[in-house]
Amino acid sequence: MIDIKIVKQMSELLEFLLALDLTNLYRHIGVTLMCWLVMFVSVLIDMWDGVQTAKFMKEKIDSKGLRRTFAKAGDYWRMMLFGLMFDTLGLLFTWYILPYMTIIITVGVLIIEFKSVWEHNRKKRSHAAELPGVIANIIKCASEQDALELIKKIKEVQK
Repeated sequence: MIDIKIVKQMSELLEFLLALDLTNLYRHIGVTLMCWLVMFVSVLIDMWDGVQTAKFMKEKIDSKGLRRTFAKAGDYWRMMLFGLMFDTLGLLFTWYILPYMTIIITVGVLIIEFKSVWEHNRKKRSHAAELPGVIANIIKCASEQDALELIKKIKEVQK
């Protein structure tokens, strides 16, 4: 025998589910996915720029730097997961119309990655980029006199 209380509770649950405004949920999902994609692309851009800078500086490109990139991406993903949990709780409130925490964390990641790309750019433009060639020329000097002349030329260029 079906209990009237159970039927009433099922009816109330069905009414509650039908009354839910899912547009807010869809908006949250869309914005969250976009933020996660933007975060992932920003990490890839930083990695790409880091590799280009290393090539320009004639530095060795090894797995250590690439591992650092993936470790950094993992740190970002963990932060984004916390933002997702916070925003999921926010769905319980009608005034919480966007995944604010995810957006804030994404903006933070973008600022960090932009700064990293900016530092790579400064590194490429500095005179430090010329050092590997200068050091190679000093090593190639046949005598102490050649090395002294080369150092003298370097000092003249810096003035």
